Amino acid sequence: MTSDLTPPSVRLGFRTVRHIGETSRETIETELARAPFTSIKDFVRRTRLAPQPLAQLALIGAFDSFGYHRRQALWIVLGLSRREGELDLSTEETGHTMLDPMHIGEQIVADYKGMDLSTGPHPVSLIRASLTQRGILSSADLRTQRNMSWVTTAGVVVIRQRPATAKGFMFITMEDETGFSNVVVKPDMLAAHRRTLVHNQALIVKGILERKDGVTNVIGKQFSALEIDQQDIVFKSRDFR
Repeated sequence: MTSDLTPPSVRLGFRTVRHIGETSRETIETELARAPFTSIKDFVRRTRLAPQPLAQLALIGAFDSFGYHRRQALWIVLGLSRREGELDLSTEETGHTMLDPMHIGEQIVADYKGMDLSTGPHPVSLIRASLTQRGILSSADLRTQRNMSWVTTAGVVVIRQRPATAKGFMFITMEDETGFSNVVVKPDMLAAHRRTLVHNQALIVKGILERKDGVTNVIGKQFSALEIDQQDIVFKSRDFR
């Protein structure tokens, strides 16, 4: 956690991280403005954060730049934060070396738990090979399909809209690793599939591709839940009426 970024990098504010309150954020930013953090021990010593925010930062990879993977960083910050008085460097040198790194699926779970987003691979990319085998298209694939052809696509629901002026239609925006896709759900389809559409945060949609005025939509006819095999990932859609 230094002030420098090397490409490819993404800078996220501490406001995106759960369990980091305003006071903690101000402390971190004040200390960072004074001088870059040189180690996990330096960060813990200067910020004096409680164990919960320290653990959260470790689990989302905030200390990766110090050369420790997430489980190692968690071990170290919890050990340091529990010590009273002067922090002992030996806390950083034992125990963590036996821990295995998180695999990519576990990292994504930790990211969504800690920030409701991930800077790693998109969750749908983890099952792209399986989706392709089943003939399920990505949002990028939809751009090359014939108008009025039958297609099947899938993604994480990021927006649901049911405007009062839409006469009972629902409009869904889904996201995968290649971009966004638009799904139109007619009133009769919404009535028949309401539970699936409302209670699942990732969907498989089969329907008719329609291009009109430069916009590509899938007119949904069949809907089912998309399983990503990371049960702890909880996606949050923005639902509007």
